[in-house]
Amino acid sequence: MELEKTPLATTTPADTAQRTDINTEFDNLPAIEIPNYRLGHELGRGGMSVVYSALSEKSGEKVAVKVLYPYYASNTDLINRLHREVEVLRKVQHPNIVRYLDSGQRRSCTYYVMEFLSGESLEQRLERERRLPEAEACRVILAVARGLAEAHRHGIFHRDVKPGNIFLTKDGQIKLMDFGLAKDETDPYQTQLGLVIGTPLYLAPEQARGESNIDGRADIYALGITLFHCVTGHIPFENLSVPLILTKKTVSVIPSPKEINPQLSDNIVEIVAGMCERDVELRYPDVEILIEDIEGHLAGQPAVWRNQVIKRRTVTMRPVPPVASSILADPILKSVIMDSRGLTETLDFPADHVIFFEGDQSKDVYLLISGEVEALKAGIRIATLDTPGTFFGEMSGLLGSPRSTTIRTRAATHAVRIDQETFANFLKTFPALNYQLAVMLAERLQKTTENYYGLRSRFRSLVRHFTAVQALLRERED
Repeated sequence: MELEKTPLATTTPADTAQRTDINTEFDNLPAIEIPNYRLGHELGRGGMSVVYSALSEKSGEKVAVKVLYPYYASNTDLINRLHREVEVLRKVQHPNIVRYLDSGQRRSCTYYVMEFLSGESLEQRLERERRLPEAEACRVILAVARGLAEAHRHGIFHRDVKPGNIFLTKDGQIKLMDFGLAKDETDPYQTQLGLVIGTPLYLAPEQARGESNIDGRADIYALGITLFHCVTGHIPFENLSVPLILTKKTVSVIPSPKEINPQLSDNIVEIVAGMCERDVELRYPDVEILIEDIEGHLAGQPAVWRNQVIKRRTVTMRPVPPVASSILADPILKSVIMDSRGLTETLDFPADHVIFFEGDQSKDVYLLISGEVEALKAGIRIATLDTPGTFFGEMSGLLGSPRSTTIRTRAATHAVRIDQETFANFLKTFPALNYQLAVMLAERLQKTTENYYGLRSRFRSLVRHFTAVQALLRERED
């Protein structure tokens, strides 16, 4: 059920007198007719659907009806998404998940019916109060975790957990809503490689990378960011561009919530860290273990999972590879490195180190001496550089523009940093370097173009395959 925006959302029928008042709310019907339901006020709307209050003509119960916009009637993807949400809610019945009641289709109108909820979303609560007391935040997250545990037992992963999809009712219930992006583990057509699904600020790093093997640990990560939001009033990496948010999720550890709210307990910090581990193998492995830690925290007991992970975590320091002989054999590169009169700086980077982020304003250029780096855009690897003598960051240095990609080391790396002015002087002094750089850029552009056309071809093959399967399914139904 989506956000409620009218005074009607604060009323719940309890007796005959109230029922008479409610009947008057359904006198001015919308232009849509749903069999067996009298539609009332609009409660909220999203990108694909609108939610109305309604009265069941059979039971007299007040309900909520989610209706796909009529102009999407021919959009099979959106209709399938609504049907998928219906199937999920049919399978999963739990006090902490919005209750499914009915569904159907009438002419160009696709809809489903769910319980009417009176209250507000967690997002609305946070907008009003900024943050929640630690214990209350834990109780909200615990309730959602219990609902997720039931969904995961059915092999269903929500994939869009966030405050806007958590509803707080007036009588104290907590409901998880909007399973429109949910993935059914048994449905092979729900997963598409390279498709980023979810809300960027809350989604897990593996979702940001567009990986195909998304499981319940992605929901745990999103719930952890929601907990972070509840106890701090902020979201990690907020106020950044979407591409940079996706990259930060894949390469950076989220800040400690205690940096924002020093009054938080160390225990809740450990729980948030365990939920939001960047490495999925070090994250809480399932919701049941998370529930045990939150229940223990509310009972004054220390969290268990994070401490176990810290004991198992090992850091291997690998030495930086030596300078490749081919570098010093090249007179141009040797001059850049050895004869620059202190205008360059030799640096050693450990593995998994970000040299610069996309959007950074620094204009330095780097020359790879040994090791390996990767270029990331919106969290997805677009190139790997491991050839000694390769320049990176050169276009930002030449054009004076912000960084267009993120550069991160994949192994211990040895590089030379050259400031923008010095690099421009090198190009003037060594014409051969201009040619070498032009060749390198052309090769990189060609490889990027080939990757683009390869991905486009794969996507078109996927679409053709999916269309053929849909046609076969329609024939079966007919």
